[in-house]
Amino acid sequence: MKSVETKFAEACDALKKANKFKKFEEQRKSGMSIEAQLNLAEAVLKDVGVVRTKESTPIKKNAGAAEMFVEGSPFNGDRGNSFSEGYIKETTDPFAKGDKILCEALGIPMPGQKPEAYEKLTEQKKKDYDFARAIGLSESDAFRLVKIAGSDFRESRR
Repeated sequence: MKSVETKFAEACDALKKANKFKKFEEQRKSGMSIEAQLNLAEAVLKDVGVVRTKESTPIKKNAGAAEMFVEGSPFNGDRGNSFSEGYIKETTDPFAKGDKILCEALGIPMPGQKPEAYEKLTEQKKKDYDFARAIGLSESDAFRLVKIAGSDFRESRR
């Protein structure tokens, strides 16, 4: 567990690397506690898209060499972080723009979006459809299930 002072020092380093230390200084008031300054620094960094990573103790898998560096290896991922230890740059999905163009061209809804017919369903049918999609049924199969299960069990007994 890192102390608050260590976390604040790392946040200040990340602010300097993100060129936002001046903005932090403008918002900081004299007499603020170190915790309040840390929260302010993290808020400024979050606006830029830099967030603190979760703290965890690295697990040593072997007692071999302290560091194995191979140029071009995908296992050197932690070396590419240009921010202070404990901070990473948030990234957006690099394929989102292409996916949107592709879905518009094919005339299908974006993944994760509800189809147009979903809005016409009743509340119970919406629940049934959502459950069917959650268990892995395709969109068309989910609509078939909603159509079949459209009547209550009490009505089907009669």
